Amino acid sequence: WLSVRAGFDGYSPEGGWAEGPGYWHYATQYAIYLLDSLDTALGKDLGLGASLGLSETGLFRLHAAGPSGKLFNFADSEEKHSGGYWLFWLARRYNHPNDAWTEEHRGKIHPMDLLWFDEIPRDPFHLPPAKRFRGAEERVTRVAPQLQGILNQALQEGGWFEDAHQGELLKAATKPDADERLTAVRTLVAEETRMGMLVGVALGWELALELERNRQED
Repeated sequence: WLSVRAGFDGYSPEGGWAEGPGYWHYATQYAIYLLDSLDTALGKDLGLGASLGLSETGLFRLHAAGPSGKLFNFADSEEKHSGGYWLFWLARRYNHPNDAWTEEHRGKIHPMDLLWFDEIPRDPFHLPPAKRFRGAEERVTRVAPQLQGILNQALQEGGWFEDAHQGELLKAATKPDADERLTAVRTLVAEETRMGMLVGVALGWELALELERNRQED
């Protein structure tokens, strides 16, 4: 029971999920299974449905997707995710028809829609265009400064600080002609800068995939 309670606490305080929209899908799917099962079997959910942030968590799914429909794939999330039919359940339970709109406009049908489909969705365009999920934000903010360490590790494993790099540097620095030497050094610096930028950009994109690993190591 303590583990279940701790899981529901993950929605606090505004409904965000620190492990990204991918794990949000998994966690919320089984959370709703549990709540619906408890309500069906016992007529009550033992207070879990009142967990702080749970009633607002549909907004996390709404804001996690961009105009293209792709998810902000931080914390090992995929850009696309199959299903979100529990948004219909959230819409009914908490009277948030915007949640139903989010799932209905995903453009796919799921068998579970037969249980929870909400035929009166409301578009979200009356809502503020942005929402801050401080719980998830705190997690990302804490881990993001570790990017420099990740970049250094990538450069190290790529051999930048080993014989190949040193050999190129020595070759450029020992050109007999001063102008050739200057040109060679400038070229090497420019090439390595561009390469470093590519590595940095790649790591920037992939930082989201590192957040969960770094969180676990902490």
